[in-house]
Order: sequence, then structure tokens, then C-alpha cells
Amino acid sequence: MRHQLILIVVSLLLGLAAAGAQAEVTGTVPVEPRAGAFHEEALDDAERIDSDAGDRQRLVLTLYQSGPAQIAERREVGLGRSARHLRLLDVAASIQPETLLLSGEAELDIKGIRLHDRRPSRDNLLAAYQGREVRLVRETADGSEAERQGTIVSAGDGAAVVHVDGRLETIDEGHPWRIVFDAMPDHLVPEPVLDLALTSDVPGRQWIDLSYLAQGLDWQVDYVVMLDADGARMDLDAWAGLRNRTATRFADADIRLVAGASGRTPARLEALAAPEAGAAVGASEAVADQYRFRLERPMALEPGDRQQLRFLSATEVPVTREYRVQGSVPFGRQGRARLHPVTVHLSFDNTEPGPGQPLPSGTLRVYQRDADGEPILAGEDALRATPVGEEVTLMPGAAFDLTAERRQTDYRRLHDRTEEQAWEVRLRNAGDTGRTIVVEETLPGDWTILEESSDHERPEAGRARWELVVPAGGEEVLRYRVEVRR
Repeated sequence: MRHQLILIVVSLLLGLAAAGAQAEVTGTVPVEPRAGAFHEEALDDAERIDSDAGDRQRLVLTLYQSGPAQIAERREVGLGRSARHLRLLDVAASIQPETLLLSGEAELDIKGIRLHDRRPSRDNLLAAYQGREVRLVRETADGSEAERQGTIVSAGDGAAVVHVDGRLETIDEGHPWRIVFDAMPDHLVPEPVLDLALTSDVPGRQWIDLSYLAQGLDWQVDYVVMLDADGARMDLDAWAGLRNRTATRFADADIRLVAGASGRTPARLEALAAPEAGAAVGASEAVADQYRFRLERPMALEPGDRQQLRFLSATEVPVTREYRVQGSVPFGRQGRARLHPVTVHLSFDNTEPGPGQPLPSGTLRVYQRDADGEPILAGEDALRATPVGEEVTLMPGAAFDLTAERRQTDYRRLHDRTEEQAWEVRLRNAGDTGRTIVVEETLPGDWTILEESSDHERPEAGRARWELVVPAGGEEVLRYRVEVRR
């Protein structure tokens, strides 16, 4: 017996030595245990595993100004080796399952995706209980409840035909008897459930990253301009409005706001990086030809929520105010004179001193204080997306005291493709101060100014520009003759 034990020990030692020599020859090393969040615990080999918000380690919402939002989260789930279905609860009700991206600490082999979203509405419950017995309950005069048993024969459009006490009755929402369902049908769910048919190569508790698109979440920007008394400077405030038009609550979410074209394909999680500190809406960064802004801290978006967060604030920003009349010269003879509005145009540079940061598109409202310091709404306009260094030009409205009248005073056809036109633009100022009004005319084809009462500029090929000073309570007239060639 002793000799046998010695032989076994020697054999084991020789085997280990041979394995070591083989490792030196082939260059292999012993395999290290897989690193990560796996927990060594016994897991039931269940066919179905449910994961709800309690498993969530991180939630990131990326909101666009239009189109679907991107929802990305990390969950820690327990996967048995024979698990076949991972049911994800607490997902957005408006999820687009075809956009799902899923990765995990282990290798996940997804066989199929199914969205269960048949919820217990009146029609769905009536249809599920068709042919089954239900309880009928109504309130009596003394405040107690009377109860009967019946069987739903058929149902549709919120009403049911019920067989009760040997006869048929139609029961709808206005009927004194109400139908009580004692159990939830198996195929109905109280909230959407995303069912993933999958297998995992390693059992245990582990993290998974999922990302998908969902409708009903977006954001917009509202700008407020307060002009000083003379309109030469302004204070600019911007508010980011976050909207949750879904029935889903998003708690403790890191939120990113994307300005630019809507994302149509979700990107994988960016290592779920921590949000940056800063203002209510933090610094921006360029991502995929768009700008992304990060909120300074996680927050909750409740169902039906609309929250306003300060986006930026700038004071004493220089503003240029301009009054314009814009007209168009078509080919051919024109009829009677036409009145044109004299519009107010405000412009400022998106530089320092000023906003000096990317400005997403949004609605801008202009206020100006009156003699008593009360703010008066002067108008609003849509601000286009403006990068840093560009000029912002807005047209919040028209000037009440300024009017313009345009008319063609002469027309001659010189050749088949050439004609000569004479125009008059009469400007009036009913205010108590003189105003400079810019007249911009859009001209067709090739054109040459032959005569003019004031010198013009040519800012671009199809446009002529004049500046005229109109005295208080007076008028000024621009006259010009032009040759246009088709």
C-alpha cells in the first residue's frame, strides 16, 4: 500500500512538471478568473428572470430637440446557465424594440426580442374574460353592495353582453352594475415588458448595458431678451425645457441635451461617464456633428413632466437695431402701389462679451422696458442654431410708426429677354425721432442700376441695398431705374 501511495505522488509530480514544460514550449499561461462584477452565488436555473428598476446601476437619457430620445442604462442581473428569457421591466412605454443594443459582462447570445405591451384596458379585460364567469356588483340605496354572478357572452366597444339569471343583459360604462375581474389574465401586463430570448456563457450576477430609442421625450430652448431703454444693449437668458410626455418615470437620470439633427441610431454606452459639474446645464461638447450639453447632476423626470432649467445667461450684450423694407422686382409690368411693413431687425455677435457658446435653435422673445421700467413684449422670432463666432439676426416684429409704399413708375420692354423698370419706394416716419431705414430689393436675372436717387450697395448678386434717413414726422423717397436681363 505504501509503495502504491509513493507511485501516485511521483506520478502527480511528473505530470505537473510535464505540464509546466509544455507551457514553456507553447507559450501558454494558466487562464485567470474572469474579472468584473460576477458574484459567486448559487442561482436557480430558472427559465425566466425578471429585472426591474431595482437592478439599475445607472440611467442616461439623451434628449433631442426633435425625434426619439435615447435611453441607456446599466443593470445588474442574475443569469443562470440555462436561463432562456430575461424580462426587462420598467422600460419606457414608447420603446422602439427594433433599436435595442445590448451587451454584457459575459457573452450574450440574443435569439429574439418581444415587447409585451397589451395592458389591462376595459376592452382588453372584457375580451380576455369572454366565455368566463365574472362578478357583477352595484351599490344599493343604503350604501352597501349587491352582487350577482354572470358570464360574458361577447364584448366590444366598451360594452359586454352578459348571461345572468337565465337572461342576457348589455352592460356598458353607464350601467349601474359594474363588472369585477378577480384576476389579471396571463397575456395582459400592467406595464410594458421587454422579453429577451437569450443565453449567457457565464452564470452569476453580472452587469448588462442596454440602449434603445423611445418617443415622448424631448427638449427645447426658450430665449428671453430684455432690451435697455435705448435698445443698444440687452440681457439674454435662455431656458432649457425638458418634457416627458410618456407614462414612465425616470428617476435619478443623468441627462444629456443634444442640439442639432435628431439621432436615428443609438450609440453604445460611452462607458456611462459621470456628468460634468457646471451650471444647471453644463459645458457643451461636439459629438457626431452635433452639440451635446450635460446637466450638472442627476434628476428625475416624472410622467407628464415639463421642467425649465437655466441654460445660459449673458448681460450687457451689444445689440444693433435696424429697420428694413424688403421688396422683390419681378419681370413684367406691375399694377398699383403696395404697402410694405417696415420690420425691426436685431443682431448681435455670438462672441464675448455675449453668449459665446453654441446656441441651439429655439424661440426668442424680446422685451423692452417702458418709461416706468415695466417690461413690454416687443415681439418674438425663431432663433436658428448658431455656432460660436457667428452673428445672430432676428426679426421680432414691425415698427408701428414707420410705413413704406412701393410702386412701379415706368416699364419698357427692350428685347425678348431685356426690360427696363423704374420704381419708387416712399418711406414715412410718424414718430418723434428720425430713423434710418434700409431698403432691400431682390432683383431677377442680370441687372444694372441705370439711375438712382441714393447710392446703392450690392451685398450679393441678386440684391440691392439703400440706406435712407427719414426725419421725424416726415418722409423720404427712393427712386431708381434698373435694366434686367433674363
